[in-house]
Amino acid sequence: MKCDMCGSPGKLYKTIVESAELSLCQECSKFGKVVSIIQPETQTKDSKPIISPQKEEKIEILVEDLPQKIREKR
Repeated sequence: MKCDMCGSPGKLYKTIVESAELSLCQECSKFGKVVSIIQPETQTKDSKPIISPQKEEKIEILVEDLPQKIREKR
């Protein structure tokens, strides 16, 4: 996990900064009130990450010379 403020990895603290709850590193947690320490998530060997299928983006060209046709109509 990474710090919400600076992006550094490492030990994180649940901190309230200007009424927003953030996960911050030790350096950034001084800007707010530390509520608790965030325990790192442990993954078991049997669990596999969930991979969603990639969505294809279709682009359809209806008219090939559209800019030319627009100029002619003007």
